Amino acid sequence: MKNLLNLLAITILFFATSCQKEETTPTTFPENPYNNVGEEHNQMVGDFMIAHEALLSDMQEPMEKEIFIFENILTENGLDFRNYQDAKEQLQLQPTQVLAGYDFTKFDEIFANTPMSDLGKTTLNNALVKLIEIDGRTPEGLAKVKEEIRKIEITFIEGFEGTADYKPAMTYIAVLKKSAQFWTDNLTGGNPPTKAKWWQTLLADAAGAIIGGVIGGGTAVPLAAGFSIAVSK
Repeated sequence: MKNLLNLLAITILFFATSCQKEETTPTTFPENPYNNVGEEHNQMVGDFMIAHEALLSDMQEPMEKEIFIFENILTENGLDFRNYQDAKEQLQLQPTQVLAGYDFTKFDEIFANTPMSDLGKTTLNNALVKLIEIDGRTPEGLAKVKEEIRKIEITFIEGFEGTADYKPAMTYIAVLKKSAQFWTDNLTGGNPPTKAKWWQTLLADAAGAIIGGVIGGGTAVPLAAGFSIAVSK
């Protein structure tokens, strides 16, 4: 009888444990805390394009157009034109070289002056190399891009929160994510960009944000927006 009771107790314990395992709630992760940077970027780009589209359309010289963009977008946000020059120096560009001619897949150069560790830079670099293989110019492609970006966010939430890598990486990712939505919504008309051009614009936006984080002084969003408009044009 004692053995029977012991067996019954073990059986009950087994089923109770099994039920507990089945009822375990899947891990949920918080949203990117820097999503607002991406949202502010989109708003600033949209507002600037509405206000200055006619003048930009009349400009033929890329450098003339780029200088016009940064003179206005920085001044409108109470910032100095020198921030644009500093940003170009971060990319090792000469004053006569335009942002539209830069390869924004040079992640090593873009991340070089950030406080990120070698591990953080490598982790983000490797994830981005995989990400930019996706063609995000369709609703299905954009959904895939967002899915992969969320995986990158979770990687940094799980492995880098509280480190010097977290803010720069998550800011870069936030702007990339919001920019993907913006440029898919705004450049899918009669003459959509090539896949390479679409990605160059997105990566430029994100680069402007992370470089603005290095320069400081509230330059992340204006520089991201300026990079965005200069490269998209």
